Amino acid sequence: EISSTPKLRLGERLVLGNRTFVYCKAGSNALSAGLLVASPATLTSEDTVTVAHPIGTTKVKVTAAGVTANQWAEGLLVVDEGTGAGDQYLIKSNEAITSGSTGTVTIYQPGLVTAWDTSDTDITLYTNLFYGVQVANTDQKEFALGVPLIDVTSGYYFWLQTYGVGCVLFDEATGNAAGERLMAIGSATTGAVEAYDGAGEEIVGHAILDGADYEDAKYQPIFLTCVA
Repeated sequence: EISSTPKLRLGERLVLGNRTFVYCKAGSNALSAGLLVASPATLTSEDTVTVAHPIGTTKVKVTAAGVTANQWAEGLLVVDEGTGAGDQYLIKSNEAITSGSTGTVTIYQPGLVTAWDTSDTDITLYTNLFYGVQVANTDQKEFALGVPLIDVTSGYYFWLQTYGVGCVLFDEATGNAAGERLMAIGSATTGAVEAYDGAGEEIVGHAILDGADYEDAKYQPIFLTCVA
Protein backbone atom coordinates (compact mmCIF):
# COMPACT_ATOMS: atom_id res chain seq x y z
CA GLU A 1 0.00 0.00 0.00
CA ILE A 2 0.93 3.64 -0.41
CA SER A 3 -0.14 6.58 1.74
CA SER A 4 -0.04 10.37 1.59
CA THR A 5 1.05 10.55 5.25
CA PRO A 6 3.78 8.51 6.95
CA LYS A 7 2.80 5.41 8.92
CA LEU A 8 6.36 4.71 10.11
CA ARG A 9 9.71 6.47 10.30
CA LEU A 10 11.65 6.81 7.05
CA GLY A 11 14.27 4.10 6.73
CA GLU A 12 12.43 1.51 8.83
CA ARG A 13 13.30 -2.01 7.64
CA LEU A 14 10.97 -4.97 7.13
CA VAL A 15 12.31 -8.48 6.49
CA LEU A 16 9.99 -11.00 4.83
CA GLY A 17 11.69 -14.32 4.13
CA ASN A 18 14.75 -13.63 1.98
CA ARG A 19 13.53 -10.15 1.02
CA THR A 20 14.16 -6.84 2.76
CA PHE A 21 12.04 -3.70 2.38
CA VAL A 22 12.69 -0.11 3.51
CA TYR A 23 10.09 2.59 4.16
CA CYS A 24 10.51 5.48 1.70
CA LYS A 25 8.92 8.65 0.40
CA ALA A 26 8.67 9.21 -3.35
CA GLY A 27 9.98 12.44 -4.80
CA SER A 28 8.19 14.88 -7.09
CA ASN A 29 7.66 12.25 -9.80
CA ALA A 30 5.60 9.06 -9.65
CA LEU A 31 7.36 5.68 -9.51
CA SER A 32 6.50 2.54 -11.46
CA ALA A 33 6.57 -1.05 -10.31
CA GLY A 34 9.73 -2.87 -11.36
CA LEU A 35 11.79 0.22 -12.17
CA LEU A 36 15.00 0.76 -10.21
CA VAL A 37 14.84 3.59 -7.66
CA ALA A 38 17.74 5.72 -6.40
CA SER A 39 18.34 8.28 -3.69
CA PRO A 40 18.39 11.93 -4.80
CA ALA A 41 21.25 14.29 -4.01
CA THR A 42 21.04 15.09 -0.30
CA LEU A 43 19.98 18.58 0.76
CA THR A 44 22.11 20.68 3.06
CA SER A 45 21.71 23.81 5.14
CA GLU A 46 24.03 26.74 5.43
CA ASP A 47 26.67 25.66 7.87
CA THR A 48 27.54 28.61 10.09
CA VAL A 49 26.17 28.37 13.63
CA THR A 50 24.92 31.80 14.70
CA VAL A 51 23.02 30.76 17.84
CA ALA A 52 24.85 29.25 20.82
CA HIS A 53 23.24 26.20 22.44
CA PRO A 54 24.19 24.37 25.66
CA ILE A 55 24.64 20.64 26.13
CA GLY A 56 21.31 18.80 26.14
CA THR A 57 19.53 21.14 23.71
CA THR A 58 17.08 19.28 21.48
CA LYS A 59 15.62 22.27 19.61
CA VAL A 60 18.39 23.98 17.68
CA LYS A 61 18.28 27.06 15.45
CA VAL A 62 19.71 26.81 11.93
CA THR A 63 19.78 29.05 8.87
CA ALA A 64 18.53 27.32 5.74
CA ALA A 65 18.22 27.88 2.02
CA GLY A 66 14.50 27.11 2.18
CA VAL A 67 12.99 23.80 3.34
CA THR A 68 9.51 22.44 3.89
CA ALA A 69 8.25 21.11 7.21
CA ASN A 70 9.91 17.80 8.14
CA GLN A 71 12.05 17.73 5.01
CA TRP A 72 14.97 16.72 7.26
CA ALA A 73 12.97 14.29 9.44
CA GLU A 74 15.01 11.13 10.18
CA GLY A 75 18.01 12.72 8.48
CA LEU A 76 21.32 13.71 10.06
CA LEU A 77 22.70 16.89 11.60
CA VAL A 78 26.49 16.73 11.56
CA VAL A 79 29.03 19.08 13.13
CA ASP A 80 31.53 19.08 10.29
CA GLU A 81 34.25 21.25 11.89
CA GLY A 82 35.08 23.41 14.89
CA THR A 83 33.81 22.87 18.42
CA GLY A 84 31.96 19.55 18.54
CA ALA A 85 33.40 18.35 15.23
CA GLY A 86 32.37 14.78 14.50
CA ASP A 87 29.18 14.92 16.59
CA GLN A 88 26.11 13.73 14.68
CA TYR A 89 22.45 13.70 15.60
CA LEU A 90 19.34 12.04 14.22
CA ILE A 91 16.75 14.66 13.30
CA LYS A 92 13.24 14.18 14.66
CA SER A 93 11.52 17.05 12.83
CA ASN A 94 11.96 20.54 11.41
CA GLU A 95 9.70 23.48 10.82
CA ALA A 96 9.34 25.06 7.41
CA ILE A 97 12.11 27.62 6.88
CA THR A 98 12.03 30.24 4.15
CA SER A 99 15.20 30.91 2.19
CA GLY A 100 17.83 32.69 4.25
CA SER A 101 15.74 32.55 7.43
CA THR A 102 16.43 30.89 10.77
CA GLY A 103 14.19 28.10 12.00
CA THR A 104 13.99 25.25 14.51
CA VAL A 105 15.23 21.71 13.97
CA THR A 106 14.40 19.16 16.66
CA ILE A 107 16.87 16.34 17.32
CA TYR A 108 16.23 13.20 19.34
CA GLN A 109 17.18 12.86 23.00
CA PRO A 110 19.58 13.25 24.72
CA GLY A 111 20.24 16.35 22.61
CA LEU A 112 23.60 18.06 22.05
CA VAL A 113 26.56 16.31 23.65
CA THR A 114 28.83 19.31 23.02
CA ALA A 115 27.81 22.96 23.41
CA TRP A 116 27.79 24.93 20.14
CA ASP A 117 30.23 27.81 19.85
CA THR A 118 29.23 30.63 17.50
CA SER A 119 32.88 31.39 16.78
CA ASP A 120 33.69 28.12 15.01
CA THR A 121 30.99 25.40 15.20
CA ASP A 122 29.89 24.52 11.65
CA ILE A 123 27.04 22.14 10.86
CA THR A 124 25.51 20.42 7.86
CA LEU A 125 22.06 18.84 7.69
CA TYR A 126 21.29 15.92 5.41
CA THR A 127 17.95 14.53 4.37
CA ASN A 128 17.19 10.88 5.02
CA LEU A 129 18.56 8.57 2.34
CA PHE A 130 15.02 7.34 1.63
CA TYR A 131 13.37 10.78 1.33
CA GLY A 132 12.29 11.94 -2.11
CA VAL A 133 13.51 8.83 -3.96
CA GLN A 134 13.43 8.87 -7.76
CA VAL A 135 13.79 6.58 -10.76
CA ALA A 136 17.48 5.81 -11.40
CA ASN A 137 19.03 7.86 -14.22
CA THR A 138 21.08 6.46 -17.07
CA ASP A 139 24.24 8.34 -16.03
CA GLN A 140 24.84 5.45 -13.57
CA LYS A 141 26.12 7.85 -10.89
CA GLU A 142 23.36 7.56 -8.29
CA PHE A 143 23.06 5.44 -5.17
CA ALA A 144 20.59 2.72 -6.17
CA LEU A 145 18.17 1.72 -3.40
CA GLY A 146 15.83 -0.92 -4.77
CA VAL A 147 12.63 -1.65 -6.67
CA PRO A 148 8.99 -0.82 -5.80
CA LEU A 149 6.54 -3.70 -6.21
CA ILE A 150 3.65 -1.35 -7.02
CA ASP A 151 3.14 2.00 -8.72
CA VAL A 152 3.69 4.93 -6.32
CA THR A 153 2.10 8.38 -6.51
CA SER A 154 4.54 11.30 -6.31
CA GLY A 155 5.13 12.43 -2.73
CA TYR A 156 3.59 9.25 -1.23
CA TYR A 157 5.09 6.84 1.28
CA PHE A 158 5.69 3.17 0.44
CA TRP A 159 7.78 0.04 1.01
CA LEU A 160 10.74 -0.38 -1.35
CA GLN A 161 12.36 -3.78 -1.89
CA THR A 162 16.10 -3.37 -1.39
CA TYR A 163 17.41 -6.93 -0.99
CA GLY A 164 16.54 -10.43 -2.16
CA VAL A 165 14.96 -11.86 -5.29
CA GLY A 166 12.98 -9.24 -7.19
CA CYS A 167 12.06 -8.41 -10.78
CA VAL A 168 13.37 -5.34 -12.55
CA LEU A 169 13.38 -4.00 -16.10
CA PHE A 170 16.40 -4.90 -18.29
CA ASP A 171 17.72 -2.51 -20.92
CA GLU A 172 19.86 -5.10 -22.70
CA ALA A 173 20.14 -8.85 -23.16
CA THR A 174 22.98 -10.46 -21.20
CA GLY A 175 25.16 -13.50 -21.71
CA ASN A 176 26.50 -16.10 -19.33
CA ALA A 177 30.10 -14.96 -19.02
CA ALA A 178 31.50 -14.28 -15.55
CA GLY A 179 31.68 -10.58 -16.36
CA GLU A 180 27.95 -10.46 -17.09
CA ARG A 181 26.63 -11.84 -13.81
CA LEU A 182 26.81 -8.60 -11.84
CA MET A 183 23.96 -6.17 -12.48
CA ALA A 184 24.43 -2.38 -12.62
CA ILE A 185 22.22 0.67 -13.21
CA GLY A 186 21.22 0.67 -16.87
CA SER A 187 22.76 3.20 -19.25
CA ALA A 188 20.05 3.17 -21.94
CA THR A 189 16.69 3.21 -20.13
CA THR A 190 15.85 5.02 -16.88
CA GLY A 191 14.98 2.61 -14.09
CA ALA A 192 16.50 -0.39 -15.88
CA VAL A 193 19.50 -2.61 -15.15
CA GLU A 194 22.22 -4.10 -17.31
CA ALA A 195 25.37 -6.17 -16.94
CA TYR A 196 28.18 -4.40 -15.08
CA ASP A 197 30.72 -3.41 -17.70
CA GLY A 198 32.66 -0.42 -16.45
CA ALA A 199 34.68 0.64 -13.43
CA GLY A 200 32.73 2.73 -10.96
CA GLU A 201 29.25 1.62 -12.05
CA GLU A 202 26.77 1.16 -9.23
CA ILE A 203 26.20 -2.59 -8.67
CA VAL A 204 22.61 -3.35 -7.72
CA GLY A 205 22.52 -7.14 -7.64
CA HIS A 206 23.40 -10.49 -9.20
CA ALA A 207 21.94 -12.46 -12.11
CA ILE A 208 20.22 -15.67 -10.99
CA LEU A 209 19.09 -17.10 -14.34
CA ASP A 210 21.01 -18.57 -17.23
CA GLY A 211 22.31 -15.68 -19.28
CA ALA A 212 20.29 -16.79 -22.30
CA ASP A 213 17.08 -16.15 -20.34
CA TYR A 214 17.72 -12.43 -19.84
CA GLU A 215 16.20 -10.43 -22.67
CA ASP A 216 16.08 -6.74 -23.46
CA ALA A 217 13.01 -4.68 -22.39
CA LYS A 218 11.60 -7.38 -20.10
CA TYR A 219 11.02 -7.48 -16.33
CA GLN A 220 13.14 -10.35 -15.00
CA PRO A 221 14.45 -11.56 -11.62
CA ILE A 222 17.80 -10.76 -10.07
CA PHE A 223 19.05 -10.98 -6.50
CA LEU A 224 18.97 -7.37 -5.33
CA THR A 225 21.84 -6.25 -3.07
CA CYS A 226 21.19 -2.51 -2.95
CA VAL A 227 20.62 -2.15 0.81
CA ALA A 228 20.73 -5.18 3.10
